Order: sequence, then structure tokens, then C-alpha cells
Amino acid sequence: MAYIGENEKQRLALITGIDLKVVGQTILYNVPAGKNCIISDVVLHVTGASAVTVAPIIRIGKVSAYNEWLILTTLTGLDDVDKFVRLASASTLTIHKAFAANDQIKFDVQTGATATTLTVTAHVFGYTY
Repeated sequence: MAYIGENEKQRLALITGIDLKVVGQTILYNVPAGKNCIISDVVLHVTGASAVTVAPIIRIGKVSAYNEWLILTTLTGLDDVDKFVRLASASTLTIHKAFAANDQIKFDVQTGATATTLTVTAHVFGYTY
């Protein structure tokens, strides 16, 4: 029997304070033991922005490539407080494999933004089964 929220799209995680100026990884979601996970979309909401002149380049996935879900993507235009972007894995047909139990899905800033400040909150949506 499914538990409440299982097998339906829901917000799986809310991660605050991601600094898009700093190269590195942030854990977006740990797939629970005994479950698989399909990420449907990730919404990035700008919570702090000042003097953004060069957009960051990011990707989303698991160790070690960090690109199983979203390949390198430049976040052009994400440069003011309360702007947001909905990231879906691709605009064209893309075949993925579900993330497995205990996988860590990570947000990887590959190239940091040139800015005084650029921080976001990530809303991770998807399914567990």
C-alpha cells in the first residue's frame, strides 16, 4: 500500500541559501532507503542579487558527473530578487533512469556567477515509489 504522498508529484525538498557565486555541490535530495525517485522539475527562486554581470553555469545529478538530470545550463537572466526559473530536465525528449535508493541528487555550480550577491532557494518536485 502506498503512503500519503507516494506515487504523486510533490515538493520533495526546499533548500535555502544556495550561493551561485561559489563553485561546488549542494545536496538537493537524498532518495530514501527502499525507494526510487523521479525528479520532475526544480524551481530556483532568487532570494538575493546584486551587481550580477556574468551568469552561473549549473548542472544537476548524482556523483560523479552531476549531469544525469540536467546537463550544463547557463542561468542567463536570473539576476534580480524574486525572479525564478523552472528547470525541467530538457525541452526535448530525454530518456532518464530513476534515481535509486540512497542516491544523493546534487546541484552543481560548475562556473560561479560574477556578482556581489546571487543566492537562490531550490524547490525540488518529483515522485518517490
